[in-house]
Amino acid sequence: MAQSSSGCVHRCFASGSAGTDPFMVLLCARSPLIHDIWPLLAQEAIHLHFSPGMRCAIVATVDIQSKIRFPDFVEAIPQYVGIPDAMYLKRFQRQNAEGPITEHTHPSDKMEFIYMARGLQTHVVGKKTYKMKGGDVLVIFPGEKHSSGGTPQEKSLIYWLGLRIPKKTDDFLSLPLPQSRLLATSLKHISPRHFAGTPALQRHFDDIISDMINPQMAHGVNRSLFVQSALSLFLLEALVCAQRRRSELANSWENRILKLLREPREEPLTATTLTRELHVSMSSLTIQLKKETGVPPAEYLLRHRLAEAQRLLDRNPDKSITEIALATGFSTAQNFATAFKRFTGLTPRQVRKFRSTRLLP
Repeated sequence: MAQSSSGCVHRCFASGSAGTDPFMVLLCARSPLIHDIWPLLAQEAIHLHFSPGMRCAIVATVDIQSKIRFPDFVEAIPQYVGIPDAMYLKRFQRQNAEGPITEHTHPSDKMEFIYMARGLQTHVVGKKTYKMKGGDVLVIFPGEKHSSGGTPQEKSLIYWLGLRIPKKTDDFLSLPLPQSRLLATSLKHISPRHFAGTPALQRHFDDIISDMINPQMAHGVNRSLFVQSALSLFLLEALVCAQRRRSELANSWENRILKLLREPREEPLTATTLTRELHVSMSSLTIQLKKETGVPPAEYLLRHRLAEAQRLLDRNPDKSITEIALATGFSTAQNFATAFKRFTGLTPRQVRKFRSTRLLP
C-alpha cells in the first residue's frame, strides 16, 4: 500500500493458478480508471513484480534502502518454481480482528508450520488449546483437526507454511536421499509442537517471498536454489528452537515437581515441602510455577491430586469414594468431594453415575 501526495491510497494484487499467468487487479481510492492509476504508480515509484510462483503477486514500494514492504496478504507457491514439497507460504498482516478459523483437517501427508511474528492467537488442536504470542511457532501434524476454538483471528502478523511430507523412497526439498530422510523424519517427530521461535524464522520466510518475486531471478535457476536454501534454513532453525524448548521443559520447575510427585511418600506433598526439597523460597517458587503453569504451588498440587483421583475413579469402579479420597491425600471423602466439584462442576459420585450411563465420555 502506498500514499500519494494527493492523498490517494492504492493497492495491487495479482491472482493466478498453476500453469496460468497471473492477472492484475488494481484498487484505487481516487479512481478505478486505469489511466488515473498508472501515473500515480509511476509517481510513487511503485515496482510491480509478477511471477508464476505467486498466487498473490506483489506490489511492493521500495524505499531509499531498497527494502521491500509487502502488502497485507501474500501467498507464495514454491511448487511453481520446482519445489513440490513446499505447498504454500502465506504471510498475512491482519489489521483488524476477523472471524474464527473453522475446524478443518489437512491431508495425511501434509504438515503445517504457523509462525506468529506479532500479536496473539488461540489455536485448538484436537482437544488441546495453545495460546500463541509474538515469536511463537505451532506445528500441525498430518490429519489433525484444528481451529481457533471459536475465538476471532486477532490483529497480528502471521505466517503459514504447508509441507508435503514424502514417503521414505522420495526426496524432500530436492535434497539428497539420506539428508531428505533425516530432515523429514526430524520434522515428523518435532517436539514440543508449540515453542518460542527466533527473529531468524521471519527473515527466512521473508527471504523466500522476496526471492520468488525478485525479477532478476524470474528466468533463471537461481530462484529455485535460493528458495530451497531459505526453506531448509527455516526448518533447521525451527528444529533447533524446538530442541531448546525441550531442554527447557526437562529442566523446568514443573518437571522437577513432577519428579518429586512420582516418589513414594507417606504424606502428600505440600507447597512447604516443595520449597524445602527444591531449596527455594516460597515467593520464588510461586513466581516460577505461575510463569510456567499459570497457577501457584498449592493449587498445582491440588489439581495433580484431583487428576489422579479422576484416573482412579475411571479405572477402579470397585473402589469406594472414601478409599480414593484417602489414596490421593484427602483427609475425608467430604473434603475430596468438595474440592472435586469446585474444579469439575460434578461430585465424584455424579461422575461415576454419568460414566456408567455413558453420559460422559
